Amino acid sequence: MSGHTRAVTSALLSEALAPLRERPETAAILLDIDGTLAPIVEHSADARVPESTRQLLVEIAKRYRLVACVSGRRASEARAMVAIGTISYIGSHGAELLRAGWTEPVIDESVEDWARRIHEFGRETDTSDLRRLRVRLEDKGPIVAFHWRGAPDEDAARAAIDALAARAEAAGLP
Repeated sequence: MSGHTRAVTSALLSEALAPLRERPETAAILLDIDGTLAPIVEHSADARVPESTRQLLVEIAKRYRLVACVSGRRASEARAMVAIGTISYIGSHGAELLRAGWTEPVIDESVEDWARRIHEFGRETDTSDLRRLRVRLEDKGPIVAFHWRGAPDEDAARAAIDALAARAEAAGLP
């Protein structure tokens, strides 16, 4: 068994899932993409949802009222990655919604108010010191993200990110 599946919690026991199976017409199934539906890969652009997983999602979408994939990626990128038009996609860590059948995602109105501040913070804090640590700033539409996976010194990169998180919190950014 792989590392992350050894500690399956009681939430996945059969009796815990019974209400979903008994009333699928009122149930929502929300699934994470990276690391759950798609294996973690070294370069995020290489991540793919296996065809066997896609086929299961198609079957689940036929049964349940709402099926959505949740991602830190933009909602449109999540849809391209999963490639199922009959489910919804929640992107940018919850800031965007791309409903089944829609062609464009919508940004949560509460996010619009602070997206400008988030981008300003990202520009101000994306320094040469961070780049030397191989921390990458990624523009995700309404949000920005700092990535350090694969940095030569992940501990130093993580410490820098923790310091940025404290600054963001002190600045009143979610």
